[in-house]
Amino acid sequence: DHQVDAMPVVKVVLEGNRQRFKIVGKVTKTTITKLFVEMGQI
Repeated sequence: DHQVDAMPVVKVVLEGNRQRFKIVGKVTKTTITKLFVEMGQI
């Protein structure tokens, strides 16, 4: 069993005719939990 603690946030970057991914951040379980808490307070 594997658990995922974070997922990368990527941006597609073109280098010549190649399509590459650049990591620009990450989404963690903590950020998702904070978002749900904020949404519950609205």
